[in-house]
Amino acid sequence: DDSMETKDIILELRTKKGMSQEELAERNKLKSLLAEAFMYFHQKNYNSAEKRLHLFMRQSSRDITALQLLGNVFMAQGKHQEAEKVFRDVIKWDSPRSINFNNLGQCLAMQGKYYDDM
Repeated sequence: DDSMETKDIILELRTKKGMSQEELAERNKLKSLLAEAFMYFHQKNYNSAEKRLHLFMRQSSRDITALQLLGNVFMAQGKHQEAEKVFRDVIKWDSPRSINFNNLGQCLAMQGKYYDDM
């Protein structure tokens, strides 16, 4: 079967780059968790999105994309203090991009913290 042979070749190439089959499987599992979290977020199923993100972050706790999404999930759930902590972590760990400050600013405004230091 050609597709199986192609998969074997791709697996062999990835393994040669230092990634084992187990590492590839774990990486794919993490990608799936993050994709599911985005899907649930867009469906406004915030509890399921949060659960997927917590599972994802057990393995990849400083993934900026996951953290940004988690902050937005917390905001949508009205968990503003939790969102603030996440957004501050994103700013600390990521380059100072305007979206990160915008997210934190919105979060602070929702808490009535208009004059707090960012």
